[in-house]
Amino acid sequence: MKRLITRGKWKRHLAERTRSQAQARARFADYRRRRNAALARPAHPKKFHKTSRIEAPREFSLIQNPNEMIRFFKEIEGLAETRNVFVDMAGVSALTPDAIAGLLAAIHHGARTSAHFSGNVPKDGRLSDILNRSGFREYVTNREGAQFRSSFGKVRKHSGSRETMQTNFNQVVANDLVEFAVQAITGTPGPHGPSYSILGEAMLNTLNHASRGKDPEPWWASVFFDAERRRSCFTFIDQGVGIFKSHRLTLSLKLLEGLSILDNAQILERLFHGDIPSTTKIPGRGNGIPFMYNHHKANRIKNFTVLANNAIGGAETESYRMLRESFNGTILYWEIGE
Repeated sequence: MKRLITRGKWKRHLAERTRSQAQARARFADYRRRRNAALARPAHPKKFHKTSRIEAPREFSLIQNPNEMIRFFKEIEGLAETRNVFVDMAGVSALTPDAIAGLLAAIHHGARTSAHFSGNVPKDGRLSDILNRSGFREYVTNREGAQFRSSFGKVRKHSGSRETMQTNFNQVVANDLVEFAVQAITGTPGPHGPSYSILGEAMLNTLNHASRGKDPEPWWASVFFDAERRRSCFTFIDQGVGIFKSHRLTLSLKLLEGLSILDNAQILERLFHGDIPSTTKIPGRGNGIPFMYNHHKANRIKNFTVLANNAIGGAETESYRMLRESFNGTILYWEIGE
């Protein structure tokens, strides 16, 4: 046996087998690395091949045309479940800045699927200029070589994902929006306490009240300068459950709502006027909307409007009404300036 092992043919056989086993181990190790890397990567969603065109309402305004706009946004999100979406805005004849933030929220909500979004701008050059310079273009893919200056407005977002480093209550974002608004009116950036406090309250409410689960719901905050009226217009949108599905309301009011003694428009009016106590029993908490309403009554802000679920209320006209359509979340709108 010893003599057999020392022969050259046997030595070559052992060496070849050793090399073969080493190569097999290397191939298996490489396979495991590639398999583990593939499992760690998110699966590539299947791309949709069909595209549906959806025509935007001619009056593109949430605060002035809420039912049509909410229905429009719902249709966008529904179509995005199964196909790509083309948003046709060519026929828009009136546009307000709150609806621009709402469109961004609807598009990004729909983009949670593999849908691709595209669209056009209003034929009215003044309205297309408003859209292109509002900050909207910072959150959509633009045609190659196109550049748009966000000189009329700013839009900021929080989603809790890697696409933003913002926290839910972001003092930097609030200051940035407020200073832009003041500079647009006066020529010099500066503070505006009521707007800063409204933004802070809204961000914290989204964190504490609006979430459907453990993860905080996304919010959008924007400011737009209306040069014709010399006003800066703020919009805050949270895509949570909305005021009337959150735990903000007291148990007694929820009971009245359940018994249909008060509808949501009447409850919203009571919220404006401070007739609903805080659920936390902590002084200074749960008073967000009454404080915002008081800022309006003191003429520190103008045109304060709240849209939540299926109700809308406006401090300017003291009007509170039910809607045919229901929005999943809450929208705050107010203006400062002349």
